[in-house]
Amino acid sequence: MEQLSQYIVPRPTVANYQLFLKTGDEILDYRVAAEYYRGAEITVDEGGTHRFDDFERHLAEAYSFLSV
Repeated sequence: MEQLSQYIVPRPTVANYQLFLKTGDEILDYRVAAEYYRGAEITVDEGGTHRFDDFERHLAEAYSFLSV
């Protein structure tokens, strides 16, 4: 069991999250998500749907966040 302890990963903090939200999401209220993940990197786009069909517009932002 001690050998497994080397694989324990610390619980991530909200600063480790990046959210992309749409105000028109029919499944998730973007305001609830934004509040829950307050302190994270959050991008809110007007309109849209839960599918976030135009995510490719945000690829540079996501790559930058991931330091890729």
